[in-house]
Amino acid sequence: MKVKSVLVPGKFQVIHSGHIRLFRMAKQLGERTIIALDHQGLSKDEILWRKRALLGLNLIDQIEVFDTDISELVLRLKPKIILKGMEFSTQDNAEVSILNSYGGKLMFSSGPVYYSESDLILENPIQSNLKFDVNRYGNEFFVRNKIGKDKLLNSLQLLKKIRTCVIGDLIVDEIINCHPIGMSQEDPSIAVTPIDSKKFIGGAGIVAGHCSSLGSKTTFVTVLGQDSTSDWAIKQLRSMVDDIRIIRDDSRATNLKQRFKSGKQNLLKLNHFTENSISKSTENKILKFFEANVSQFDLLILSDFSFGVISNLLAQRLIHIAQKAKIFVASDSQTSSQLGNLSKFKGSDLITPTELEARLEIRDTNCGLVVLAENLMKLMETKNILLKLGPDGVLLHGSSRDNEVVGTDQVPALNKNAIDVSGAGDSMLAASALLLSSGENLYVATYLASIVAAVQVSRLGNVPVSIEEIQSVLNL
Repeated sequence: MKVKSVLVPGKFQVIHSGHIRLFRMAKQLGERTIIALDHQGLSKDEILWRKRALLGLNLIDQIEVFDTDISELVLRLKPKIILKGMEFSTQDNAEVSILNSYGGKLMFSSGPVYYSESDLILENPIQSNLKFDVNRYGNEFFVRNKIGKDKLLNSLQLLKKIRTCVIGDLIVDEIINCHPIGMSQEDPSIAVTPIDSKKFIGGAGIVAGHCSSLGSKTTFVTVLGQDSTSDWAIKQLRSMVDDIRIIRDDSRATNLKQRFKSGKQNLLKLNHFTENSISKSTENKILKFFEANVSQFDLLILSDFSFGVISNLLAQRLIHIAQKAKIFVASDSQTSSQLGNLSKFKGSDLITPTELEARLEIRDTNCGLVVLAENLMKLMETKNILLKLGPDGVLLHGSSRDNEVVGTDQVPALNKNAIDVSGAGDSMLAASALLLSSGENLYVATYLASIVAAVQVSRLGNVPVSIEEIQSVLNL
């Protein structure tokens, strides 16, 4: 049984793997891990840096400071355990008498020997610090289409005027980092031990999160079950999106996707989801909300993951309402573990399929990419297509608002050192839809959306990309 709190004292001048192991040990022993930071001789900036570094590890619940004598701090906090490294076991430890006075205990440990900082899912999600050069890979596109950085920066400001409604399947993504122990002796399978886990908002939820973080006033509409996963998701969404409209359905489980990883390697994916379609009464609730509030929106994004929220009929009725109100419609139907259906979004102003999704839709595995894009556009009666090509970037094809044909072009992948590509498409959908609905041309929209995707893949898990991050990339 865990104790209430564990106190770990130290200066932590350099936070190394030994500290990480000790913090992990503290997490296993107690409900709360408290750091006692010895600030003797440290400036205010040094104290602030160490606090931020420690909290960023996602293992620390509280940080207290003391100057040389820890006695007063121990008496005030009364931790059940003070945890120190093994090197302190042969030294004089003044805390012992205080701990004995209230039944506390002093423990020494080096922590699990296999545990290191690289095993952690860090609180700061940006692992690469956004250090990729947009000029290096995008310069030819810049020159060819007469785009400058000033134009891109100015275009970002237009997003604050866009009012967006996102409708679709919410998914909770959980990453569980594991340490491989070895081969099981009973059967030929790999044995692992879980180290750390973190949940992220995914699916249509992160599309709404990106829209809001990029400056748009955003409303998100989805259907969730009555379970702990939905409770967690709603709490997160309230901090991410301006307005959430949740329809509860007791017959459904809230979609949860778990990824078991070891470092950068995926070990196993486990999906908990409901594929059955929502009821007609639930569909009508979505329709009534959108029809009653359509005048409040400039953009409708339909983000479909084939978990039953958006049926063919619902999609077409929503698109019809949006077309009558003359608002921009962007749609995406993802094909991964489920079979997507792009045709339900016929008439959208923008679609963003992968090459595989496009070929499945037109049933052609041999045609060239430009022909593929043209044939899909005709079939879908859409004005713009971003054909996602994975590590090769994105092919753009479409027309302007005046129906002038936009020449086919390609933006290469701008981040060649991706950490996690799973959220790239969602971020590209959000950014390109916002920019096109603001009146920007397809070249600018695609390039800025590619930068947003490049930022997204620079971290582990889905985290909304902000205008400030894009500005920092453009100003490098």
